[in-house]
Amino acid sequence: MRRIVDHYGLPRARTHEQMVVAAMTRVGPDLTNLVSHTGPLTLADWNLVATNLGGQARRSFEDLQAELAFRLDPVAQEFDLDQTVSEVREDARAVRRLATLLRTDPNSLQAQLQATHGRTLLGNYVSQLRSESATALAEEDDDEEVGVDVAEKSPGRAERAARDDASTAMSLGELLRPALAVVDAGSGWPTKGTLTVDSQTFDVAIYARRIGGSARGRHLERRFQNPAQGTPIIDDPSRHELLLGIWQEQGPGRAVIVAFDPYRRMGRTTRFSMFMPLSLLEEAADTGFATHENTSGETLYAFRPENIDRYVQAMISEGIWTTTQAKAVEHQATPTTTTAATRSVAHSSQLNIRPQVGMYAAFARLNYKPWFALAEFIDNSIQSFLSNQQRLADAGHAGPLVIDVNIDDNEIAITDRAGGIAWVDFPRAFSPATPPADATGLSEFGLGMKAAACWFAKKWTVRTSALGESVQRTVIFNIPAIMRSGAEVLPIETTTARESDHFTVVTLTDLRVRPKGRTLAKIKDHLQSIYRVLMNEGIVKLRVTTAGSVEELSYDPPKLLDAPYYKTRNASSRLWRQTFDVDFGDRKVTGWAGILEKGSHVHAGFSVFRRRRLIEGSVGEAYKPSALFGTPNTT
Repeated sequence: MRRIVDHYGLPRARTHEQMVVAAMTRVGPDLTNLVSHTGPLTLADWNLVATNLGGQARRSFEDLQAELAFRLDPVAQEFDLDQTVSEVREDARAVRRLATLLRTDPNSLQAQLQATHGRTLLGNYVSQLRSESATALAEEDDDEEVGVDVAEKSPGRAERAARDDASTAMSLGELLRPALAVVDAGSGWPTKGTLTVDSQTFDVAIYARRIGGSARGRHLERRFQNPAQGTPIIDDPSRHELLLGIWQEQGPGRAVIVAFDPYRRMGRTTRFSMFMPLSLLEEAADTGFATHENTSGETLYAFRPENIDRYVQAMISEGIWTTTQAKAVEHQATPTTTTAATRSVAHSSQLNIRPQVGMYAAFARLNYKPWFALAEFIDNSIQSFLSNQQRLADAGHAGPLVIDVNIDDNEIAITDRAGGIAWVDFPRAFSPATPPADATGLSEFGLGMKAAACWFAKKWTVRTSALGESVQRTVIFNIPAIMRSGAEVLPIETTTARESDHFTVVTLTDLRVRPKGRTLAKIKDHLQSIYRVLMNEGIVKLRVTTAGSVEELSYDPPKLLDAPYYKTRNASSRLWRQTFDVDFGDRKVTGWAGILEKGSHVHAGFSVFRRRRLIEGSVGEAYKPSALFGTPNTT
């Protein structure tokens, strides 16, 4: 795969799959020329690519083209392309998921599906839709990349762009003060100055623009775009180049800076755009720092202005910046700038894990399913919100609680804006099988987060700031290292936080379980089923990001029969839904039962809830008591 990437002059990505996607993006969806006798790889090499992607080896280039096209198509991975359009458009969840994969608006897609002949195969429909979208996008790109001629087509456009760039440079200087000292604001593309981080000063050339709407009709997506054609990023041997986007959509107090890779775009003279999920920006605004890996393997760093040091340190640790090369300024009479990393709390803390070390390793052998494991984290987040609901409301955060689940190839992150983990609760929160003081909520047994984290990954990190504490604490669990060393305590990295902060971020890396393909769709289906009551009541909002695309989950219940009794067809229609309330003395069961409008094996059965959270009967796994449904495989 590296040979293909090098053949086309593409940047190296972190994983094999990401390099494949980058190559496909470069050469386009047609694999005819790439996967052929004249292409850069042999048949054996292409078969290796196919098997690494989870496919099968093929005997001819033509068969391999079809195999790779299928393996690289997210729609084909999650949908049966031989089903008809009529089957898809009757399932609201399927339409929403298909819209996400096709990167289009669900309502617009539903209208298009309704206007399409019901017997059309989904595969044919998707191919036609993509062809039309590619044509429209090419026309849009041609208009944007006119560049040099823009001023002639729109006389005031160049002047407005220049003013915007100058305004961006001014905003950047204000946001990063005092870390950034502007030497030459210029046109704003670039702004030249010196950046002081942790007593180290760097000469920088900052290429910055504001982040705005996606321009593709996706309300959960945002876009960064360079000024125009003919304005390349230039390699200055004496300076570090920075490519930054400024997001202030939700006010100056929630300003976020997004750092992109300038070296990928060095010398590029055409117009380019970078898209990102809104959830990334809001996570950074709420927690101070967030990352996102897009489909081409590029990591986007989003952070509050005061956390610029974290980005610089990431660049240094990855070897992209070095303090010894010519671009670093000598430390001569340089004033020290206080950044987030240097504002650490005076005391050093540790977490005692001695009695439970063996239990952490045993959790990896649990029999979980990905959606139920993720639900353990979500349960904790919701309970933290409910337990602190009044305090959060008094602080201006009445809800709903927003929880983001980001699933990348190499990392899973769960972010909430609940009450955070208070210092007094730290020993209990990280001790397996230690129930909370109040076990009447969703966090009942004290096992969920630890067990699910160890099942998913060998290494996991918890970063949290509790409501009212103004402190951010981070704990890293590296289970193999803990087992090898026999460590009995773990360090707690402690830094100051904003007084208004309240969040928890659980990040899973070195994954044992990597959700892919149809599993991602199942995760969304199950989560929106499990938390349907809490979502409908406005308690929680769940957003799941996969393959660079974010989807806000919602539950659409199956339609119930509205018709007269079959023996009296001329009578008035009625909704076949009956509530029930059964009192067993020490407990009560309430609910309803109904008849589906259309018979469905998947939707038939009962869903059982406890404390407003589904405990049995999720999608395709409904509870079917034999007294009502009979014994399976019998008549």
